Amino acid sequence: MKTFIEHVINEQELRMDRDLQNILRSHAKDYKAFKDGKQDLLDLPKLYDALMNHWQTDMPYGVLKARDGDPYEWIANRLDTISEKALEHN
Repeated sequence: MKTFIEHVINEQELRMDRDLQNILRSHAKDYKAFKDGKQDLLDLPKLYDALMNHWQTDMPYGVLKARDGDPYEWIANRLDTISEKALEHN
């Protein structure tokens, strides 16, 4: 049996997955171009902005402010780690 905290965390993760699914579905053409290596995230500002809004609280502050890293690179790396299986559940 899950504790209350585990249940809340699980619900938050599912909600974030749904939000991410919605972003990627809304920008499906751009996401496919990025995943296929046809376009760089720099060339897809609407997708980048949506992902930045989604992940800005997860991104380290120095990267967010482009002091200790590149936010484009951080988001691109994060996208690369997403498994298709995680995006398929509704």
